[in-house]
Amino acid sequence: MVLDFYNTAEDIKAAFDDFYTVTLLSGPTDVNLLHDLAETLADAGIYDQEHVERFAALYFKGAPAEQLSPLHAGDAGAGEVRHSPKPPA
Repeated sequence: MVLDFYNTAEDIKAAFDDFYTVTLLSGPTDVNLLHDLAETLADAGIYDQEHVERFAALYFKGAPAEQLSPLHAGDAGAGEVRHSPKPPA
């Protein structure tokens, strides 16, 4: 999946044509969808800013995928994933 907010659909297709026999493109998307999703997830209380910062620190240090999972037994945050009492609207 590629999210590209700069290039046209034609430019993206042309760039991928050399590597793929079929390139499927959806139409333009509303960039606010990403912000809306982030807000919905934050409001649900599934994670907080501390989790985001801890993940980012590990990720940008090149930590292995096993350490990036919140469910990994060796992670200091293991078991901290919270579930919302009600599904987000």
